[in-house]
Amino acid sequence: MDWRWQLGLMVIRGLANWLGHESDLSKLKDNPVRVFLAHASEDKAIVRKIYATLLEQPGVKPWMDENEILPGQDWDRMISESLENAQIALICLTNQAIKKLSTESYFQREVNTIVDRANKKVSEEILIIPVLLESCVPPKLIARWQWASLDDKRGYNRLLDLIVEKSKLLNSVTRSSIAANYAQE
Repeated sequence: MDWRWQLGLMVIRGLANWLGHESDLSKLKDNPVRVFLAHASEDKAIVRKIYATLLEQPGVKPWMDENEILPGQDWDRMISESLENAQIALICLTNQAIKKLSTESYFQREVNTIVDRANKKVSEEILIIPVLLESCVPPKLIARWQWASLDDKRGYNRLLDLIVEKSKLLNSVTRSSIAANYAQE
């Protein structure tokens, strides 16, 4: 595993550890952050690692098609329901995934649904976080949302800041209260 993937997993683990900090655990158990992982099928290997890391953490409820859709269930309906209920959508991007956005693909449909939901400004908005799994340029469709790159060291802070903002809205958890708890340890 090269350093970028290790850094990426550290980002996700740090995020998950932050969300599951013991002093705020009761709040998070009652209202877990629902995270939809949009990805191209070619990127499943790394997205599986992100999913597994998030799944281990209290207060985080990740959703990935292959882990949540049971045999016989309607794919379209299950994905639509998950997208509708997601509070955070991580749009995992690689150069291959970006190519799929310009052709008819399931990944394109998911991203379009996520963007449409954000554009409608429904009562409970979705936080869109483009996550660059490798060095690439986010496509115009999602370029207006600040991305987090797992390809550089700034990715951790960018991703954490975005999640902190959403967590404040969902659970009244503040970064300063968590920082104070860490300082006491």
